[in-house]
Amino acid sequence: MNLKFLNLWPVLSLLCMQVSFAAPDDLFQRNDHKQIKTEIKKISVEQTGRVLERQYSKQMIEACQLGHLEFIKSLVKEGVNINAYGDNGLTPLMEAARRGRYSIVEYLVNEGADMNACANDGSTALRFAASSRHWDIVDFLKTRMPRKEEVTSSSGISLPVSD
Repeated sequence: MNLKFLNLWPVLSLLCMQVSFAAPDDLFQRNDHKQIKTEIKKISVEQTGRVLERQYSKQMIEACQLGHLEFIKSLVKEGVNINAYGDNGLTPLMEAARRGRYSIVEYLVNEGADMNACANDGSTALRFAASSRHWDIVDFLKTRMPRKEEVTSSSGISLPVSD
């Protein structure tokens, strides 16, 4: 059995997991397997962290859609990014505003959610609330907005944000 092949098991396992690994060529030339293993472990931890972060962000978005405030609180307590964009290009605050989840909107804003974050089309949580006719959320967000913005509802009515 070729022992050199066994020393490269971390590289092979990464290839099987389809994780890209760009080790400096000098590590391979020096046959520095210990350093290669260290680099691979570091990259593996970073990749796992990114996958988990995406998974938790997805759960946060889904909880905002469905109105599960207690679950959202537990995710925030665990450090999940409340301003992360979901697959649909919306933040949790945008989703909650669009769905009319007043208590979730209030909680996220109080926890520091970015009310000025924009979706792919440039819409903010305030605009989503207005276009969905959730006027209680519009009023709440207007009182908490850090900058002025004009909201146009789906009916074309222009709603200026005022103090």
